[in-house]
Amino acid sequence: LERGASHISILGATGGRLDHTLGNLFLLARCLPSGIPACIMDQDQCIHLTDQTLTLTGTIGDTLSLLPATPQVSGGSLTGLE
Repeated sequence: LERGASHISILGATGGRLDHTLGNLFLLARCLPSGIPACIMDQDQCIHLTDQTLTLTGTIGDTLSLLPATPQVSGGSLTGLE
């Protein structure tokens, strides 16, 4: 962020220790105030934390989970899901 990143991808941050995984998830929260899109990616998933519009594309058979990180969520819209 301090070097002016326009997007951040964190790779290999969902390993075997839950405390490390949670710590890495909290790194995504540091990007929210700056509006910089960030995600954590591994071979099976891509994790986003957002307070802005997020457009995701996938293929038939992909799995999508939405987990609210705050007590109230508004303005959500889903299309093309089954």
